[in-house]
Amino acid sequence: MNYKKKFRNSLREIETPLPDRVLGASAKGNRNDKKKKLFRKISLTPALSVFLCIVLVGCTAAVGIPILINYMNARALTDNLEQLKTVPEGYVGIYTAEDLDNIRNSPESNYILMNDIDFSDTDFLEGGRFEGGFVPIGSEQSEDEIPAFSGIFNGNGYVIKNVKIAPATRVGKPNFGIFGMTNGQFINLGVEGIEINVGFSEADFYTDDEMIDVFVGGIAANADFVGGCYVKGATISISLENYFHGGEWEYKPYRRDGKPMLLVGGVAGASDYIDSCIADADISVTGEKDFTVSAGLLSGDAFSAITSITSGKLSVDGSKCVSVSVDRISSLSGGVSMPSILSETAMETIVEKIEKYYNEEWNSEWNSALFRAYYLKHSASHEDPSKPDTRRLYEEYMEINKMFGYVNIDDTNYDGDLYILDKHIVGSDAVHISKIVGEVFGSFDAFLDFCNENDIKCGIVNCYSFDSEEDIDVSKLERFDFEKIFIEKNGEVKLRIFDR
Repeated sequence: MNYKKKFRNSLREIETPLPDRVLGASAKGNRNDKKKKLFRKISLTPALSVFLCIVLVGCTAAVGIPILINYMNARALTDNLEQLKTVPEGYVGIYTAEDLDNIRNSPESNYILMNDIDFSDTDFLEGGRFEGGFVPIGSEQSEDEIPAFSGIFNGNGYVIKNVKIAPATRVGKPNFGIFGMTNGQFINLGVEGIEINVGFSEADFYTDDEMIDVFVGGIAANADFVGGCYVKGATISISLENYFHGGEWEYKPYRRDGKPMLLVGGVAGASDYIDSCIADADISVTGEKDFTVSAGLLSGDAFSAITSITSGKLSVDGSKCVSVSVDRISSLSGGVSMPSILSETAMETIVEKIEKYYNEEWNSEWNSALFRAYYLKHSASHEDPSKPDTRRLYEEYMEINKMFGYVNIDDTNYDGDLYILDKHIVGSDAVHISKIVGEVFGSFDAFLDFCNENDIKCGIVNCYSFDSEEDIDVSKLERFDFEKIFIEKNGEVKLRIFDR
């Protein structure tokens, strides 16, 4: 496929239009609302730029607005601009397909790719190195619980090519990608020609009324952070037809629509943060099962997606699906997007606004407590013996923040609290707390403005989708860092580290 594209500052229709009876009124409303939010721009007048610069970061007008640049492009990317020739301390080098496969034996370690890995068709044939397909790392596609990958995978500007992912033929959780369900971070990784065919067999999958969500992504089924990565020529085909459940689904009120979910994207099925990525994928979903589907060429579900571009085809044909959220970029958690991480100052500011607003109306303490309830507190000084992992989790999040710039904390000696959004939050809960902040700030868009202005990554900002076979007008790609992260050649946008 010719990867030259032309920018389009509007969403394209998905390959197969969804009938109203599939979407339902609420889903259609969410989809239309999301279309408006996908292409909201951070456009600042010179006067406002100076004002934000002084108020937010205490700099002078001559310096510019680095806080917004930090928001748009993670430090991890600007600090990793060239391929490393030696394995850095604290990392394990990956040189071969076998090395890649062995990551599952030590999923808590950090890894760095030291050359391209190119799979061949014979690898997946009978008697091949990965007969039947490459089993996702940390996929839990077995009767034993396999630990999720929880480290950092630095692609180092190299590419994994022509990998075929093993189909759903094992008892376990259906997570598909090179990596399965992870708590990991992925930077500077290229994936080309990946093929994922998910076709369920009633003989091999679930019994009783167990509800199992399905995650599918070109790099990972689920990830904390994906930055400076690209997926090109991905083919993802999913059939829900034979997804076995032993009868009718048991309604679960704490699930979105009370049904299991399918989350599928070219880069990740779901991710907390996607920063400066490129996705070119052909995604199709078919079947008659009553799933809730979230699909996007970038990600099926994201708390935050920024400065990324997509192209390809996206089709969902499931007339019995309960609700469908489909966007060419990414769907949002529950139809809305709340910050995944808040600093102590940000939490105090939001709660103070909630209490002040509802104090004039009704029940301020209940609403502020409700908002806090969905954010798990991690403290540097936490000494509760009943929660021995709290301090460790705090330290891990701080290390991640230093690398990826999740929240507006530049002080390396920061010892305040961090508030982490409960990852088990479901759509109805996300909608509930988003309504609270929407009322308090005047609108949810105004809340997103607050997040952007305070360097809190939230929502889908400056992401674009465009057609095939046409050049990109790079002058319209706002906040794309063409000095450090991206490069444009002959109408094609690439990540600079891959320009070899």
